[in-house]
Amino acid sequence: MNISVLASGSRGNCTLIYDDNNAILIDMGISTRKLKQALAQLHLNIEDLDAIFITHEHIDHIRGLKTLTKNYNVPIYSKTATLKQIAITQKFTDINLKNCQALTTNNIDIGNLAIKIFNISHDAIDPVGYTISKYKDNAKTKKFTEKITLATDLGFVSETVQSALENSDILVLEANHDLKLLQNGQYPWSLKKRILSTKGHLSNIDAGFAINRLQAKPQQIILAHLSEQNNSPDIALNTIKQIFQENNLTDISLHVASPDRMLNIGNISKAKNYVEGKGKYYGRFNQGVVTINLPDVALSADGDMDEFWKIFDERLELCHRALQIRHKRLSNVTSDVAPILWQHGALARLEKGESIHELLHHGYSTISLGYAGLYECVKVMTGHSHTDNGPGKEFGLKVMQHLNDATSKWKAEEDLDYSVYGTPIESTTYKFAKCLRERFGTVKGITDRNYITNSYHVPVFEE
Repeated sequence: MNISVLASGSRGNCTLIYDDNNAILIDMGISTRKLKQALAQLHLNIEDLDAIFITHEHIDHIRGLKTLTKNYNVPIYSKTATLKQIAITQKFTDINLKNCQALTTNNIDIGNLAIKIFNISHDAIDPVGYTISKYKDNAKTKKFTEKITLATDLGFVSETVQSALENSDILVLEANHDLKLLQNGQYPWSLKKRILSTKGHLSNIDAGFAINRLQAKPQQIILAHLSEQNNSPDIALNTIKQIFQENNLTDISLHVASPDRMLNIGNISKAKNYVEGKGKYYGRFNQGVVTINLPDVALSADGDMDEFWKIFDERLELCHRALQIRHKRLSNVTSDVAPILWQHGALARLEKGESIHELLHHGYSTISLGYAGLYECVKVMTGHSHTDNGPGKEFGLKVMQHLNDATSKWKAEEDLDYSVYGTPIESTTYKFAKCLRERFGTVKGITDRNYITNSYHVPVFEE
């Protein structure tokens, strides 16, 4: 199975779960237009959807439902009370209602997918979470190979919810707010009280504790429904990572769902290189490198430290966009372009014509942010070498940490294994030096040679 969180947060929620034969949505809190655009990126259409399951009736989970039910014949499933409430608040007509089907039991099969409902605590009429399991061969076997669980918009993790989270391969769990940010924020007390109640939303700490209590922990966790006012991806990740460290939890990949950027996670086993009990493969190949010219950042800042960090972030985002373009181009490639690599085992054993898209995610490959000229960068900004065991070294480490923080953030948001790469720039060292001299003239000790230093290297002329 694959999961794509198309949107997550108070502006809209929508999650796609699919395999080679079936596709379902959990919630429809985005516009039909946005849904079409997202599905197109995955080479799917709305007509490919087998069903839509609704968790509860709040607008950020059903915003696009009325338009979709008017124009498409996709079955809509939810609890009876929830459907009635949606019909009233959204003023459904007979056209909208024709495909709505009440869930009268806690289990339903959609092809090879088994969907199970569990009750959650939220200020809605009859809110639920869902587990989606894939039958090993067919429904008659009652044996499952994979399990995805979604639990968001819940005030606390009850025993029922905790049990539902067990044995998940991928867990989508709410991490709505940081307690201090919420308590000290500008929300009125009545709203804070609602969020903190047992029918409100789950905090970062509560999410981390719920994960820690699991006996069979998931391989992948997606933190979802983050508040844009009382949380951030970095705060949520750091809070839960700290709980993991305190409890010696390893081998769990953390991701953060975004309100406006799709997050894709697939099943590594589809690469057909993964065999249960025989180890997993990470970083089998690289999608490409984009290198930042650190001396250019420093010289552009002209000694102003605040300006340096501002320009640094701007250039990092430029590199980020360039890497995303590389990834997007590769997303359309099939195994036929290089059979030895993709079909005969050098990198994977895909079928003829099969897309390599899935291998670009969840750690199977890397995509790299390179850097060059750390020495010159530090020298311009501090007047020292990065090897001085003083202010130069301290600033150099800050630069390196900033690079690493950027790739960690991108990785969490996109499920692409961004990494920092000490670029062996070879002939590019001369090109970078030439460009620096053209832009900034001859700067003693920086641009007065026809090369800059590789990555973090110590320059050959330093005594």
